[in-house]
Amino acid sequence: MYDETQTVIACSSTTVKYSNFSERLRPRTIDELLISESSIAKFNAMIHSRDVMNMIFYGSPGTGKTTCANLIGNSPGIEMLYVNASLTNRIDDIRKQVERYATSMSLFGNTKIVLLDESDFLSTGAQASLRGLIEETIDSCRFILTANELHNIQEPLKSRCRPFCFDVPYLSLNVSIKKLTRTIEHRLTEINVSIDEERLRQIVAMKFPDYRAIANDIEFDLL
Repeated sequence: MYDETQTVIACSSTTVKYSNFSERLRPRTIDELLISESSIAKFNAMIHSRDVMNMIFYGSPGTGKTTCANLIGNSPGIEMLYVNASLTNRIDDIRKQVERYATSMSLFGNTKIVLLDESDFLSTGAQASLRGLIEETIDSCRFILTANELHNIQEPLKSRCRPFCFDVPYLSLNVSIKKLTRTIEHRLTEINVSIDEERLRQIVAMKFPDYRAIANDIEFDLL
């Protein structure tokens, strides 16, 4: 049975608080993401070197785009500004909030990143302003954009960022489902939650790859 009062769990040497059940099941390392081994190695290399490319993470909701960006941005030696671009999406928002951060140097010599989450909501003017800012701040800041719909990002902006798709290829489907199931089993064990193994496999298979939808179904089953 799921205990709603259990709001913290231990992760390595750090106590991590979660605002909801889906946060508890979120991948905590690049290695747990449902992407190719070569891509995992490249992202880990970026984290290790602190040399992060300008990138656009795109794909279906719940596939790990924002999670991956946060894992990179919250790594040692990297600092990140998070912007919800579905709300902060005008040209004035980019100039006031993003430009101020991107054009300043880190006090601690860290690599600086701007994460523009749901960037497919950015206005035309905001996207135009952003592409200039990416070029101007190449020595002080890097940008990671996430989007469900890549076609809503202007071509000049896409050309300044390396697009990376988080949708799981059909040929990798079975392997990815098994990997996600193992990760969720591990998370549930950590928080002392049990669920029938067959039921868990059913939920993952039905709602894959949207881990938020999977978490919602598991939480509902545990009530």
